Amino acid sequence: MMNDLKTKVCIPVFNGSTGEINVIKTKHHDEYFRDYKLPAHEVALSSSSAPIYFPPHSFNYSNEHGEGANVNMIDGGIFANNPSLIGVLEAIDKLGKDIGDIKILSLGTGKGKHVVRTGWRPKDIWYWLFPNPRLLDIILDSQSQITEQYMAFFNRIATGYGKGFGYLRVQYDLGTDVIGLNASSKKEIQKLEAIGGELSKNNLANILKFINPK
Repeated sequence: MMNDLKTKVCIPVFNGSTGEINVIKTKHHDEYFRDYKLPAHEVALSSSSAPIYFPPHSFNYSNEHGEGANVNMIDGGIFANNPSLIGVLEAIDKLGKDIGDIKILSLGTGKGKHVVRTGWRPKDIWYWLFPNPRLLDIILDSQSQITEQYMAFFNRIATGYGKGFGYLRVQYDLGTDVIGLNASSKKEIQKLEAIGGELSKNNLANILKFINPK
């Protein structure tokens, strides 16, 4: 269950039944009275149910903490593909952390360059959704990029008041050679592993220094 997690977490999920965004959290604040009861694997499935690729995830739960149901839960990446800002606000508002004491290590999953062709027609649904869901990819990448800019802006403002926080973003630029969200062939998996190895080699020293500057 979420109650068993050893680390405080915030997991973005979109509730397709109510049409509202949800951020499922561990019980790290007195106001949080429900999410800790949820089975962790059901939350993971909810947060991974990317539209088009997977159907919305619904589940019931009943345990020693309570019971209930969640209907039509969808991948929270549609509004928080980069959840860094959620972490900052949670730390300040609910955990009472001073903004100057916050450090965020943000690990991206690769960004692409989505070129929209000239002359597409509004009724040309095939262009946007098939054979790959180009529209969803654009939305997810755009949301992630704007969050990076928000974080940089937020940090500049905080620094101006002498309260800047630590923020390190590790991201790989795929360019136009975008790997599909549902990529699963051996070649694609090997490519992802190679990219991960390159990111690790190029950023490990900076990550370690960022975590422990001494």
